[in-house]
Amino acid sequence: MKRRDKRKTEEEKQATFDIWNQRLLSAALVSILVVMCFMPIMAAADNLTFKFKSPSFSGNATSSHYLTIENQEKSRKDKIAEDVESAIKEAEREANNTTQAKFLRNLESRIYAQIAKQLVDNMFGNTE
Repeated sequence: MKRRDKRKTEEEKQATFDIWNQRLLSAALVSILVVMCFMPIMAAADNLTFKFKSPSFSGNATSSHYLTIENQEKSRKDKIAEDVESAIKEAEREANNTTQAKFLRNLESRIYAQIAKQLVDNMFGNTE
């Protein structure tokens, strides 16, 4: 009897083991099926849409974009005008500082001084 009980116990253990294997296998299959059912949903993507980043093309914030461009253009033009004006003034200063220009100014000054002296002498009659 003991042998028979031992055999029964081993058979019961084997039966229990087989039941658990079948349950585990069926649970795994169900899990795989559930995952495969939801896989296309998880892998679904949205439609690709193209949007311009530049406001000149998209129309979003266009006025501020145009204003920014206008300000940049104006500041460049003003800078160029200032550079030209400063270059002209520098050329005039250099022309006035040459030796010939200094000589002409000195000569003009002496001539005007002589003319003024002659006028005063003629008008007030200072004869010496």
